[in-house]
Amino acid sequence: MTSALGVHLVGSVCGATSAEASFRKCCQAFPSRLRRIPDGEPANRQYFIRWQVDVFDHTPAVKRKYDASYNTVPQPEVTASEVKEIVNGMPPLKPGYADAALDSYLVFKKLREECIIPKGVRFQVSLPTTMATMCLIREGFQLAVEPCYEKELLEEMKRIQEEIPNEDLAIQIDIANEIPTLEESYWPHFKPYFEPVWDGILERIVTQSEAVHMGNKHFLEPQDLGLLAKLSSAILKNVKRAVEWIHMPVPKDRGDLEYFKPLEDVDFGSTELYLGLVHANDEEGSRKRMASASKVVEKYGIATECGMGRTPLEKFDSISRICTSLSSTVI
Repeated sequence: MTSALGVHLVGSVCGATSAEASFRKCCQAFPSRLRRIPDGEPANRQYFIRWQVDVFDHTPAVKRKYDASYNTVPQPEVTASEVKEIVNGMPPLKPGYADAALDSYLVFKKLREECIIPKGVRFQVSLPTTMATMCLIREGFQLAVEPCYEKELLEEMKRIQEEIPNEDLAIQIDIANEIPTLEESYWPHFKPYFEPVWDGILERIVTQSEAVHMGNKHFLEPQDLGLLAKLSSAILKNVKRAVEWIHMPVPKDRGDLEYFKPLEDVDFGSTELYLGLVHANDEEGSRKRMASASKVVEKYGIATECGMGRTPLEKFDSISRICTSLSSTVI
């Protein structure tokens, strides 16, 4: 069986107490396998976008309410005039992604100078879509709040690209919440707040992605790669800049050829494909999933199904061993 072309880290890394600890851990665990390396999304960033709820602390009326198990709690409907008054009075939002990225980049440079991070590896910054963050916003407010948040997030993306040299930077757009919206799963949390849904999702992704490299991550096990293949084709067609890589999940129990069949319809061109088929303590299964994938796509790298922020520490070692065993060096 042909080795996979390197390894991709989706973003978060378990036990990432700091950016430096995560960088060191990943360089050791995935030797010469990484073209890009994230900071592990340490501390309050370990739970994807959950930390963004604090961005709206100054205007609690716009926040969605949850119970102790993080299930959506019903809230009273709001009038258009109430929404307008509250959102117009909202101070500027500060997502915080730029500050986090620039702090971690200083660590990245230091470790590269110390030859811990190999030359040629780029610093990966993962950012959510605006739609993802709007899942934290109360129904009735989402359409009004989204432009305010988008404006500030795009400004932060601009700042990141201005302050980190292009040759050192790789920006990943995390397309996660869009999938359950399209599959009508886990509503009302992921219930769409705009129409038409497909066009609205694609428009938001394209707007945010025009000037950056791109990937995606997930937390839902799809029936097959049909929806992700369709979305990937639409992104590759509509984003005017090069899309450098795309990541797709592969559930542990889907080593069958049918799961990968939809990839036949995607023209990836020069875009790197990473399949999240590696599962802890399952090298044999990972090999079987690779064997099926290889019948459909000729070149691809490997990854875990999603981020590893909440992966038990003991499973990380297994994942790194499997990834190293099944992949070739790229640096």
